[in-house]
Amino acid sequence: MSSLGEILNRDFPLLERKRDRLILVVVCLVFSVLFLNIFVPFNINQWIGAKGFAKFIKLSAFGALGAGWLLISQLGLRPLFKIHKFTIKGFLLWFAMETLVLAFLLEYYQGSLSPVSFRFYNDLIFSTLKLALPSIMIPYTLSLLIAGVLYHRDQLKLLQEEVKEDDEQPTLLHFKDERGELRFSIKRSEVLFLESADNYVAVHYLEDGEVRKNLLRNTMKRMETEFEGTTFKRCHRSFIVNISNVKMAQKQGSKYELKLESCDQLIPVSRKFIPDFESILA
Repeated sequence: MSSLGEILNRDFPLLERKRDRLILVVVCLVFSVLFLNIFVPFNINQWIGAKGFAKFIKLSAFGALGAGWLLISQLGLRPLFKIHKFTIKGFLLWFAMETLVLAFLLEYYQGSLSPVSFRFYNDLIFSTLKLALPSIMIPYTLSLLIAGVLYHRDQLKLLQEEVKEDDEQPTLLHFKDERGELRFSIKRSEVLFLESADNYVAVHYLEDGEVRKNLLRNTMKRMETEFEGTTFKRCHRSFIVNISNVKMAQKQGSKYELKLESCDQLIPVSRKFIPDFESILA
């Protein structure tokens, strides 16, 4: 079972693209304006002392302030500090920073209190944070769900394109040894997986419905490089799998395994390579 530290240090692929960050800003803006004007949480109307259209404008300004801050944070500060990718831990820390700064801005915006006064920080902690947290967490969650759907859709589309490109390649897959000499060729669609075997690579393939094996004197690293950009992907230190023949993916404890067509052997997917198989394992 993965430890908490390992989970927190995993890559967090959402919000890497500018498109997803813009979705976050827009969703937060729309949600905040509607949420504040419809529900008027925490008696926020008492802060502004306005009614009618003036009340709508002032409450909407709170939502615009939050969306403006996220725009600066996601599209300004992140590029400035060259934070293009997050780990889960990094994302949680960034989210906490965004929430605290938003609470600070809301508190400063709604009153004339000095940011050096005790009352300012007391209200910041016990009052404004109660408003800032749900105001940012709910639309943030919705935005991440949207970004997650788009991310997996893009990954699946990319995988399908790779399979399509691979189908357009020659039918036979040629296997060369470490000296570059051709040893044997197998129909591309019949190759199941490659397995490390000491100084050799065992090529497992289908022939007349049965799994057979040919040994090739070469290294997994060379084979991985040779098959780069095809449907053959490294999934483990000892395995390269033809993803076009993956029938099922299953989780055993904290480990993932792949089941291939007409093959009883389960192929492990190590943590290092899980991101390359997210469209299959999701």
